[in-house]
Amino acid sequence: MKKLKSILGLIFVTTLCLNITAFAGGEAGSIMSAGHGTTYVIRNDGSLWGWGGQYSGNGNGYKEKQITPVKILDNVRSVSANDFTAVAVKKDDTLWGWGNFDGYPRGNKLDPTYLTPVKFLEDVKMAACGKGYILVLKNDNSLWVCGDMYTGDGTNTQANGRDGFKKVLDDVKYMHAGRETVYIIKEDDTLWGYGNNSYAQLGNMTIEGDTNTNDELSLTKILEDVRYVTADPDGWNVLAVRSDNSLYCWGTKGFYTEEYGWIEDAGKPYKIIDNVKTCAADGDNTFIVKTDNSLWGWGYSYEGKSVDEKSLNKITNDVLNISLGERHAAVVKTDYTLWTMGGNYRGGLGYDIDATWYTPLTMILDKVQDSPANWAVDEVEKAIGEKLIPEDLQNNYIKPITREEFCILAIRMIEVKSGMDIDDYLHEIGIEIAANTTFIDCDTKEVLAAKALGITDGTSPDTFEPDKLLTREQAAKFLTTTAMACGRNVSLSTPNYADISEIADWAKPYTGYVYDINVMKGVGGGRFAPQDSYQRQQAFMTMYRIWQAIDSVDTTTRINF
Repeated sequence: MKKLKSILGLIFVTTLCLNITAFAGGEAGSIMSAGHGTTYVIRNDGSLWGWGGQYSGNGNGYKEKQITPVKILDNVRSVSANDFTAVAVKKDDTLWGWGNFDGYPRGNKLDPTYLTPVKFLEDVKMAACGKGYILVLKNDNSLWVCGDMYTGDGTNTQANGRDGFKKVLDDVKYMHAGRETVYIIKEDDTLWGYGNNSYAQLGNMTIEGDTNTNDELSLTKILEDVRYVTADPDGWNVLAVRSDNSLYCWGTKGFYTEEYGWIEDAGKPYKIIDNVKTCAADGDNTFIVKTDNSLWGWGYSYEGKSVDEKSLNKITNDVLNISLGERHAAVVKTDYTLWTMGGNYRGGLGYDIDATWYTPLTMILDKVQDSPANWAVDEVEKAIGEKLIPEDLQNNYIKPITREEFCILAIRMIEVKSGMDIDDYLHEIGIEIAANTTFIDCDTKEVLAAKALGITDGTSPDTFEPDKLLTREQAAKFLTTTAMACGRNVSLSTPNYADISEIADWAKPYTGYVYDINVMKGVGGGRFAPQDSYQRQQAFMTMYRIWQAIDSVDTTTRINF
C-alpha cells in the first residue's frame, strides 16, 4: 500500500473533470438503488421499477437497454444494485435476484445469468449487493454472505456460491457491501469491517509509511455510535454517519473537511461536517443530504456546472435520499418524486437523451414509496403489523411528531395491549375521560383520554397546543407515563448524559426509565439532545418497544403521577 499521509489545507481547483467515474452500490434496506447504468426504485404500491442497460439482464426478461421505467416485481420492501447484479427483498421476507450471479447462489445450478427475478432465500430482513457477493441480514439479526467474499472468521474461507450462504455473525443492525470489504453496524452501534484493506478501508492505518497490503480476515472495529455506512465502489473512500448526525470519512481518495479543508490519504476517520442525514460516494464525487434536506457535494458537477471540486457545494433543496450509478445519480425528493442527473450511460437516467456526462436534475417518476429509514424500517413494520400505528399516520416517517399524534399512539398502544377500546379501559379502571372543555384548542378523544390517564398535561391550564412538535425530553416523559398508565410500577432515575444540564428538571427522572429498559437512549457522544424534535419513525419504534416491554396491562393498579 502506498504511504498514507494527511495533507491539511484548502486547495482550490475549478475544472470540469472527464475522468471515468465508478458507480455506487452495496446499499441495504433502500427504496432505490443505482447500478452499472441502471436505476431501480420502489413506488408507494410496493411495485419495483427499473430502467437502463444490463448486459446480464435487468429484470425485465431481456438484456437490451430499457430507456424508460418498467415494472419488475410487486410487494417489494427494499432493493440493492451493484455492477450487473441486483437483489430485492419482498414484504414476505423473501430474497430475489437477477443479473449475473456467477459465483453466487444458482437456482438452476448451471446458468449464472437470470433475466427475470429468481427466489434465493427466505426469512430475510434486508440485503446488500456487492461486486461478486451478497450480504443478507436475517430476521434474527444474523449476517450471512454468499459469493466471492471471506466469511470474517479469521481464515481465508470464502462463501462460494456452490455452498450457499455462510453465517458471519449475530447481533447486526446494518451492513454495506463494499468492494472486497464488508462493513457491519452491530446492535450496539459500533462499526466493524473485514476484507481488503489496501486503501485503508478499515480506517486503522495511522502510521506514516504503513505498507500492509494483507486482507484483514477478522472483524476490525472502526468507530462507535454509527448509524449508517457507505463506501465508494472501488474502496478508495468510506463514509460513516454517526448517531449525532456527524459525518466521518477515511481512505486514499481526497475529501473535504470543514476543519482542515482538503485531505488526501487518510488512514483514520476524519470528521467532515455535522447535521448529515445520509450520503453517497463514487470514485470522483461525494454527495451529502443534510438534516434540512439540502443536497451538497464535492467533486465535478453532474449537471455540468463550473464548481470548486475541493469544496462543499450546494446542489438543491428538498432531498430525502440519493444513490449513485455509473456516471449518474438518482435522487428522491421530499414530495416523493424521483429525479436523475448526470450522464445517460446505458440509459440510467430513465429517458432518451444523448448525454455522456452531464444533464440537469430531471423528474422521472412520482409516487415513490414513502418508507422509514433503513435503520427504522424493521421496528416500524413490526409496529404496523401489531396494529400500533393508525393507518393515517403510516406516512411522512421523517416528519417530526406532534403532541396530539403522540397521544394517539399512546392510546392505541393501550387499546392493543389491553384488548379494549379506550372507553372500556377507562371504565375498567374507574376513570372518567377529561371533559371536552378541558382545553380550548383541542378536543381530540385520545388527548382527553391521555389527560385523564396522566400521560400528558396541557401547555397551560386550558391549552394543549396539539400541533406543537414533541421534543426528545417530552417523548421520554410520554413513554414513561404511558407505561405507568398501563399499571407499570416504574423506577425513575437520571442517566449521566454529557448534556444533562440541558435537560429540564421535570424531564430528568423520566429519561432513566426508558434508558433502563432499552426503549430510548442518547444520540451518540453521551448526549441526550433533549430539545431535538422526535421523528414519527422514532416515535413508532419506541412505542413498539414500550409495547414489547409491557407483558400485560394491569387494570387493578393505579399509579400516582
